[in-house]
Amino acid sequence: MEEKERETTTMDELCPDLIDAVLRRVPLLPRTRLKPVSKAWCHHITTLRHTAPPTSSTGLVISYSEFNDDPKLHRSSLFRIQENSNSLSLACTPSHSYRWLVNSCNGLVLYAKTNETHNWVYCVSSPVLNQYRILPQRHKSEILARESLAFDGSHRGNFKVVSFFFQDIDVSGGKIECQIFSSETGGWREIEAPLINSFLLLQNGFQVDDITGQSVYRKGKLYWVWSVCMLVFDEDEESFELVNLPKSAETGERKKKRMCFSYTQLWESDGKINYCESTREGYRVWKYCDNDYDDDENRWEAKRLIVLDKLKSREMEVVDLFGERMKVRVSEGMIWPCAFNEDFQLVYFQVGPRTIFSYSFETGEFEEIWGSGNPVETQNYFFCYVCPYLFNSVNLVKREFDAG
Repeated sequence: MEEKERETTTMDELCPDLIDAVLRRVPLLPRTRLKPVSKAWCHHITTLRHTAPPTSSTGLVISYSEFNDDPKLHRSSLFRIQENSNSLSLACTPSHSYRWLVNSCNGLVLYAKTNETHNWVYCVSSPVLNQYRILPQRHKSEILARESLAFDGSHRGNFKVVSFFFQDIDVSGGKIECQIFSSETGGWREIEAPLINSFLLLQNGFQVDDITGQSVYRKGKLYWVWSVCMLVFDEDEESFELVNLPKSAETGERKKKRMCFSYTQLWESDGKINYCESTREGYRVWKYCDNDYDDDENRWEAKRLIVLDKLKSREMEVVDLFGERMKVRVSEGMIWPCAFNEDFQLVYFQVGPRTIFSYSFETGEFEEIWGSGNPVETQNYFFCYVCPYLFNSVNLVKREFDAG
């Protein structure tokens, strides 16, 4: 009799405190998927979401430019994600003269500018500790390169900057000329890194100069979206690899011209690289199963489709180049993914020149989190770059000083 009763006992009959204790240990997205189990579970999960919202150390770093393009009025600011996940709070505005926000990685930020001789110079910042490290000039510093930070998040602050040039790619030989700065040695070194699957550069539709999005660093590898491929740099092997990107049946025409360079297509979630593909309806998110399959066709698994209809039906206020304000309807070409927050399961979209919306995987809803209702001091600025930022106290240098 006792055995029979044990078999018919359901989770709904457990103590509510015990259910809550279990659910608190389940990550947000899997926990949300448990709502259909029963009405009681749905109630517990919904209540838990409001009484104990997840916390996050991830925020955004936003680079601004004045509408008149005055370089002296250029700045970047760090924002924390609020616990309700629908708003931003200003954390700090680092003071430096580096115009371009290049990349962020695990608490470090890479900036760039051109000096009086029109050569590119770089600065790596640890904003939480207000520390900076100015890098020595790289070889061929007069040429624009593609640079990215490689940093594992350790408090020792050892990082690398990987830089390469499109014109120095040897397709037939399968090599990329690459320069690597190491914070441990304090200098740059040049290598000719092997490029695996270099034949993919010759396929139809590949554009060599189409690599403007943010990179992602994960477990010793850097990832970029490069035209119709994903480029992967292995830090230990010092080699590159090309992987074909997936393409949905509903894929729309590629957006070749954009108002800014904050367009982000890659992020890490659940220990996997995710790719955000533009489609006719919005954006489709794919998961990269790099350790599971050998061929590109089976390496990608479709996760979800983000439909933009709700966002495109909105009107927003914009300021033209002459400072005149006007109302316009949001169009597809004004919406770009710019960051992802795994703790809250949110994708952030830049909408127009100075508005940010969040899209929740949990609710399927868009929320404006930064825009026209914010402080007057930001009204004459537009966003140049929006990157995810991890609030991490990285001891970058022995003493603090202002970047020149």
